[in-house]
Amino acid sequence: MIASFGLQAYRRKPYDLIELWGGVTWLLAILLRWTKGENATIVHHSNGIEQHRVVVQRQSSAADAQLERWFQWDLSWFYDRGLEAADAIVTVSKYDLPFLKNKRYIPQKRIYTIPNPLPNFFLGQNVQWDRPRRVGFCGNWNSIKNIRLLRNDLPLFLRDHPEWSFSVMGVGDTEVKSDFPEDV
Repeated sequence: MIASFGLQAYRRKPYDLIELWGGVTWLLAILLRWTKGENATIVHHSNGIEQHRVVVQRQSSAADAQLERWFQWDLSWFYDRGLEAADAIVTVSKYDLPFLKNKRYIPQKRIYTIPNPLPNFFLGQNVQWDRPRRVGFCGNWNSIKNIRLLRNDLPLFLRDHPEWSFSVMGVGDTEVKSDFPEDV
């Protein structure tokens, strides 16, 4: 769907710069590379390289490497081809840089990281706790979000800090309580 829409848009009006977000744009990147030649620059942006997540997840636990649903399948091979079709890669974290440089999708001089956009004023300030202390989670409750970390570490934290609570949003009909001990 993304590939079809993007390719149609490019054919109607060729662009000088095409920005693609996330691994799901892999097919569009490949099709644009094949059809446009060198007429436009393709930049892949990412909030986290999906293939890197798969590698880290497999290293952390063999059980977590088992993805739960069809939309969690490991599509790294396809995502790799999409990154190879890009002219540049931009990430929002230096965390992915060693992985990208090691994979050599594109020359290192065309891999960029956006520096932390928060001014130092925000990073060093004290927090005034005039509201309840709460750990929040938003998103799908599945292994892609590394819920293993929450399952293992959150009970320890909540036991040590009983004034804190844990809130979840956007998890659908998943029963999150069943993943935690009764006392937390």
